[in-house]
Amino acid sequence: MSVLANSYASSTATITATATLTGPVSATATGTATVTTSVVTNADITYRYSTTGTNLKGSDFYSALVTSLGTNYTSVIGSGTYSNFYVVFGTPVGGQLYKSASYTGTSYNTVGSTPAYYTSYGISGSSYLYLDNIYFLENSTYTYNNSRYVDYTVYNTANVAVATGRVYFNNSYADITYTVAAGGSVTFNTSDFNTFVRKAAGATNYSSSQTGYNLNYVTFDMKNATFGSYAYSTNNTYRYGALYTTSALKTEITSSDYNTKFYNTTSAYNYSLSNVTFGASNYSTNYVVIIPFTAVNNNNNSYSGNVYITVKSGHAITILGTDFGSEKIPAEVTADYSSAAYVQFTLPSSSDGKLYYNYTSIATGKNTAVTAAGKYYITASGTQNALKYVYFVPAADKTGTVNVAYTAYNTAGTNIGSGTISFTVTGRTSSSYYSDVTSASTGSWSANAVDFMAYNDLVKGTGTYQFSPYMAMTRAMFVTVLYRAAGEPSVSSIANPFKDVKSGAYYYNAVLWAYRNNIVTGTSGTAFNPDGKITREQIAAILYRYMGSPTVRSSLTGYTDSNKVSSYAVNAMNWAVYNGYIQGSGYKLNPTSNATRAEVAVMLYRFLTK
Repeated sequence: MSVLANSYASSTATITATATLTGPVSATATGTATVTTSVVTNADITYRYSTTGTNLKGSDFYSALVTSLGTNYTSVIGSGTYSNFYVVFGTPVGGQLYKSASYTGTSYNTVGSTPAYYTSYGISGSSYLYLDNIYFLENSTYTYNNSRYVDYTVYNTANVAVATGRVYFNNSYADITYTVAAGGSVTFNTSDFNTFVRKAAGATNYSSSQTGYNLNYVTFDMKNATFGSYAYSTNNTYRYGALYTTSALKTEITSSDYNTKFYNTTSAYNYSLSNVTFGASNYSTNYVVIIPFTAVNNNNNSYSGNVYITVKSGHAITILGTDFGSEKIPAEVTADYSSAAYVQFTLPSSSDGKLYYNYTSIATGKNTAVTAAGKYYITASGTQNALKYVYFVPAADKTGTVNVAYTAYNTAGTNIGSGTISFTVTGRTSSSYYSDVTSASTGSWSANAVDFMAYNDLVKGTGTYQFSPYMAMTRAMFVTVLYRAAGEPSVSSIANPFKDVKSGAYYYNAVLWAYRNNIVTGTSGTAFNPDGKITREQIAAILYRYMGSPTVRSSLTGYTDSNKVSSYAVNAMNWAVYNGYIQGSGYKLNPTSNATRAEVAVMLYRFLTK
């Protein structure tokens, strides 16, 4: 059962009447009354129907009302022991309601317009019909499988209507939901299925162990899966995507695998549920895939459900990133949540990328990091942050699907739901800035980095459309790039101790900044050696000092030339390798080798985006 949280529409009416009031409550009164009532609409409830019938629960109606009425619910229907209301049902569609809490044969009594109470508080009489004793049985000849429902109206004990809603009985109820971008994949989470089977079995605590309630295995019924508006077929799995036994997306789970068991615990003799992965196709539209499953617990009780996978066409972006305004993401949020005023983000992992605000460059001072507590408004005013100015930067060489999760809030600050913004990131093997960085040169591993650094105005070419990727990086070049990344702070008060660093040189300010901040030292007290080639371990040491010499939690064990790392650079190389800024070539680090311009671009690209 699910209670929908989009129940905020309401209608208000003022009625003045002189009448004798007689209703389901055993009370009669005569007089003149003025009643102002606000009727909440869309207090909807969803059940996954069973062919043997579905028993309604009063607690589900209570939850729907609490969700819909908000903080005013206690004044409308009371609370705790003293809460009460009654429900009058309309004509069911696709089935019939009965006054029975269980299957008792073929003889049933139709509910009709009989009031069904939540509790007996505030009413008198000896016979009541309770919501817990209402039963829905499907009409087997009804062909619209996902459209069985019954409308209802809720009254308080003063016989005043306070809410309306609809109870759905669906066979495609989304017991477990995932979202993925076109061309991406999503691996099923075992805990989602464990929670499902524990709830279905009536466990009182979904997160801890109760004997017999835990999941044993799951089977998937691909034969009855739907892809968009189409049934399962080889052509449709090719067009929309398929379910696979592992994230490698090699062995497909087909319609003939309905008895294949995917276990909660893994051994060498069975398939693991934690490896099951849906791989979406590159089909450029939004659609939904529904995969029926049966979950069996350790007591051998089975429960049926559906995995509901929303596939979004996603926002196709490059490794350079994008702002949310250009991608029309504010409109995307309001399409899902029309009453959304602002969103807050669950920050993506560092391996996926980072969110910034007012981004003009990755350089310090030219952006502000988005925070989890920050509010980003659909329509901003005054000092409010506008959602359209949020900017996503993928992590170094991150390609494929990246999902950014958000929570939407209305103007009252009420959580109205969550969503996912999907990006499909494409990389490059040739530079869009320099003609000598191609797949035939260094482009296959450096084009992303070179273009990112150029886009952010951190590196310059060596000539017209030339980057010279194989050229050795000099000390002056490297310090200049790092100075730009630091936001080019002022050096007006810094005295120059180096005789070989002349005022007017392109690297003059960068060298003084690095010297003053103990990031780079000279080759002597009066010499910097700006044209000296820089080595891989020297780059590690410079970046390590730039970050304030953080604590090192790793070693270089496993690299055959780790003994060649200079003593001053050991901690720095440990740190740089651990964080992925510097990577080995096979089992070698080559610490004293000169670094090329392409190699340095890659190192700094990783450093700045991870």
